[in-house]
Amino acid sequence: MKELINVLIVDSNKVQLELIKSYFELSAMVDFNCIVVDEPAKALEIAVNTLPDFIVLDIFMGDDHNGLDICESLLKNTMTHDIPVMFLTS
Repeated sequence: MKELINVLIVDSNKVQLELIKSYFELSAMVDFNCIVVDEPAKALEIAVNTLPDFIVLDIFMGDDHNGLDICESLLKNTMTHDIPVMFLTS
């Protein structure tokens, strides 16, 4: 039986979000449960509610949000500060 890993993927670009999700779901070594968020403003709330094993953040998500700011908020929150974060950019 493969290990199940919960991953939160945050990107404002819906096409890129689905591409990243597909990459994880096609893994042969591990089963990924992908939680996708296309509204960066909701990322912290969803992370607190789901407590994923790790988080994938796009760095540039429009004028109001970026992955670095979201990561800073995650680090300041005692519920999410230990969750590993991976950054992506294109």
